[in-house]
Amino acid sequence: MNAIYFYTQDCEICKEIEPELDIVEKDLGIEFLRIDVEEGEDERTIFDELALDECGGVPFIYNQENKKFICGFATANKIKEILD
Repeated sequence: MNAIYFYTQDCEICKEIEPELDIVEKDLGIEFLRIDVEEGEDERTIFDELALDECGGVPFIYNQENKKFICGFATANKIKEILD
């Protein structure tokens, strides 16, 4: 599974979505690649390449296999939908 979760440390919505991501990881036996877009230039570049035209900020969840994504908060069930 190539699921990427983009976030920042100070993002309140990102903090709210973390428990939903934990549920998905447990239920599906996967791990999201977590990327803090403020960590460095490389992380920001990856975010810009994948999300810039689709989402103006974080949280952003992206499935590299099917190119589906979620911009903003989502429940565990909604996140699972893009991972199918």
